[in-house]
Amino acid sequence: METEDDGMNIEEAIALEEKLFKRRMDLRRKKGHDYANAENIHLNFDVMSKMCGLLNVDVRTPYGCAIYNKLLKLQRETNLLFSGKKPSNEAVLDTLLDLANYNDLEIEMLIRDGVITV
Repeated sequence: METEDDGMNIEEAIALEEKLFKRRMDLRRKKGHDYANAENIHLNFDVMSKMCGLLNVDVRTPYGCAIYNKLLKLQRETNLLFSGKKPSNEAVLDTLLDLANYNDLEIEMLIRDGVITV
């Protein structure tokens, strides 16, 4: 049986949230370096929105989500290759291998859903 003493008090909760917030901000600094530029921290969202619109990507479908993720990997690759920045999170090779994985996953879903056959 639970008692009131089994719960977290407000000081413990706030200390935990402060610790998690610091960790989240550290992660944002680290990953933001890989995915955006200093002039426009939302560039990756702006570009992805335009690419999905131009290509009519329907992210309401499983393979549309796979295509979105492949586009995101391509955007990351170009950002890393042409920005002159050294990746601080995921290496270019890992990005390319991940892209291949998303391609395989898309093929599997297209076969599963009867869109293509082998």
